[in-house]
Amino acid sequence: MASVLRRVAAVAAAAMTAVALAATPAHATDGNNYIWNIGAGDLGVMHLLDGVYTHGNYDQLLPQYQKTNSYFPTWKYSEGYYIGAGYCAWEWKRWAENDSWGEPVVVYTTGTQWTSRNYNYRVLPYKPAPGLSCFAYDPPL
Repeated sequence: MASVLRRVAAVAAAAMTAVALAATPAHATDGNNYIWNIGAGDLGVMHLLDGVYTHGNYDQLLPQYQKTNSYFPTWKYSEGYYIGAGYCAWEWKRWAENDSWGEPVVVYTTGTQWTSRNYNYRVLPYKPAPGLSCFAYDPPL
């Protein structure tokens, strides 16, 4: 009888563990982050921030409304994106897929923007009107 009770307890413990794991939200700390281009044009993205890029300053162009992890299925993570000369970008990040996006941060520097594998990123590149800086615009919602 005691062995039957131990087996029932073991099965119950395994079931509880499976339920707990299934309820855990997917998050970028597992190393599987993405960059999501919500802009009207393409965004240069880097798989590895290693200085060796397929297209000079970036590895691939990510089309509008695409995420790196689905558009480039072999990329489990993305380590950066590139803002071209004369352009700016708003950036949001979040830790878990079910979290809300944080406050937007303006990225005003032309060049490579490093991203952490601990977060997912939403990027909105834009070109300011002539004579205006990146800071002349209110962050989009």
